[in-house]
Amino acid sequence: MRPPASILVVQHDDRLPPGLLGEWAPDRDVALHVVRADRGELAAVDPSRHDAAVVLGADASAADLHVPWVRQELAWLAAAAPRLPLLGIAYGSQALAVALGGRTRRAATPWITWGVGVTGADAPIPAGAWLCWQHELVVPPPGATIRARGLRGTLAYTHGRHLGVQFHPEVLPWMVDWWLHPEHGRPGAPGPRAGVLRALTRERAAASATAGRTLFDLLLARAGRGPAPRPLTPKEPHV
Repeated sequence: MRPPASILVVQHDDRLPPGLLGEWAPDRDVALHVVRADRGELAAVDPSRHDAAVVLGADASAADLHVPWVRQELAWLAAAAPRLPLLGIAYGSQALAVALGGRTRRAATPWITWGVGVTGADAPIPAGAWLCWQHELVVPPPGATIRARGLRGTLAYTHGRHLGVQFHPEVLPWMVDWWLHPEHGRPGAPGPRAGVLRALTRERAAASATAGRTLFDLLLARAGRGPAPRPLTPKEPHV
């Protein structure tokens, strides 16, 4: 019997856990292995022991090489890229881009909104309801294909087997509540708009989860461990 697929999940913050990934994995016979890059755990991980890797969000900047764990993570991603498919989420998409020769730049104001537009009929990602929560904008690496754009630039790109998304396919409503906490939430949380964001999150939670599962299926297919999913029909307007 073939063993379960193994996906490494690189986490950086208690407030940014695997979320929906943890619900999706058992349904696909996938074993998740979570490591904390911010605690120095990633350096000892052998990428060849996994079928794919997901790099989650963070409130750090992938351009801040003065942070030891950021520098170590970029080196690990550059070494792992030829060996397994990588999915970078939010900060993870920025770190993946930098590791592959792209860059990131600071946004003038936090980019916190729902919605996405997908570029081209052959875009490999579902045009679902996606939450963006960003302080950094990504410039994809040379050779990348931009798959989705927003008003502030690139929202998703592919580079070979790798995929970077500026939105949060793993998000669940309770995570947004945590991020909006007035004392312990994420930097830049939109205080005056918190109620609106909570309401939109609950309204779009089902569509977001469906699209997120399809996106994770795509990663599994790129790892050679599952059939390629059919893209979903766009339901949400470009925001």
